[in-house]
This record gives sequence, structure tokens and C-alpha cells, in this order.
Amino acid sequence: MQTASGEWIAAPTIADTVIVNTGDLMQRWTNHLFCSTKHRVMIPNDDRMNQSRYSMAFFCHPNDDTEIACLESCQKEQSPIYPPILAGEYLLQRLQATYGNS
Repeated sequence: MQTASGEWIAAPTIADTVIVNTGDLMQRWTNHLFCSTKHRVMIPNDDRMNQSRYSMAFFCHPNDDTEIACLESCQKEQSPIYPPILAGEYLLQRLQATYGNS
């Protein structure tokens, strides 16, 4: 995963646990309390290469008409960073930023 300073670090191995990466929408919804994590998967070049490893992507998204507004519990000392937006509009903005208007 990538730290806030831009350094790539290895996610620690913790027995019987699952790593969950928070996405951009959750970061917005929580006023940056839970931040989106840049991450990558690399094949190790040492003895770990011979060990089993499982990786599964699971994406979920609210219904398009769900309002994404800063959760009240995430406004303790800071006003909302973003104005409210519908989940469908937010997704469309992100897709257009990534792939353009085509």
C-alpha cells in the first residue's frame, strides 16, 4: 500500500485476517476519516513465491439515488469537505475522469 507521503510499503501479514481497502466514495462519505488506499499486488521474488496466496476483489456501491453526504458522526471538528451528491452522479463523474466522455 502507499503511504500519505507516497512511499510504497508491504502490508503486514497477520494470521487469520483480511485486508480491506477503503475506496474513494467511503473517503468522501466519512469526511476523510477513512481514507482511500492506493495499493498494488506484486509477485514476491523470494521464498514467498512458493506459498499460496489468495486475492479477491469485491466491489460494492450504493443505489444510484442514495445521497452521499458527510455522515454526522464524521463532522466532529471539521465541516463537510464535499457537498452532497447522489451515488450515481458520483460514479459517473469518476468514470468520466478515468475514461473520458466516450
